[in-house]
Amino acid sequence: ENHTVKITIFFLGGTMKNNIKRLAEKRGWSIAELARRLSMQPHTLARYSRGDSEPKMNLAEDIANVLDVSVEEVLGTEKVIEKTQIKKLP
Repeated sequence: ENHTVKITIFFLGGTMKNNIKRLAEKRGWSIAELARRLSMQPHTLARYSRGDSEPKMNLAEDIANVLDVSVEEVLGTEKVIEKTQIKKLP
């Protein structure tokens, strides 16, 4: 039986801390407003926007959804390779 495996490789193309603040400001929002829309404490989001800590992937996805951008744009990554392989599994 064949199975399709999709492999995507990313490389850093900026910093997430700068992107969170830049993307919020682009919408006319402060970090506090973005945090409110994410139902989280402003000081927690501020830690991420300063680069003091990195959010888990599901939070990066939530941030992207609220800002109406891609996760890659939030994370500061660019997609460089996307490859689909068909493998026969034993």
